[in-house]
Amino acid sequence: MQMAHPHKHLAARFAAKEAVSKAFSTGIGAELGWKSVSIYHGPRMDPRVRLDESGMALLKDLGGTQVLVSLSHTDTAALAVAAIVRG
Repeated sequence: MQMAHPHKHLAARFAAKEAVSKAFSTGIGAELGWKSVSIYHGPRMDPRVRLDESGMALLKDLGGTQVLVSLSHTDTAALAVAAIVRG
C-alpha cells in the first residue's frame, strides 16, 4: 500500500513504541529497547504489538497476556495509547 504521507504513520508507530514502554513502566532503555517492540497491522488493519524476548519476559513478569495499542495522527501530531491486559 502506497502512502501519500508516510511520515504521519511512522510518527504514530514511534508514539506507540513509547506508549508501550510507558505501560511497562520502563521507558526505552536497558530493559526494553527500541527494537523490543514492533507495531504491525492485523488482518483487519488494526494495530498490533509484537514483543521480542525481553518484552515477553517483562510482560510475563507483570502477569500480562497481551499488549493492546491504539494509534492516531493528524497533519501535525501523532499519539498512541497502550494497555497491558492481565489474566
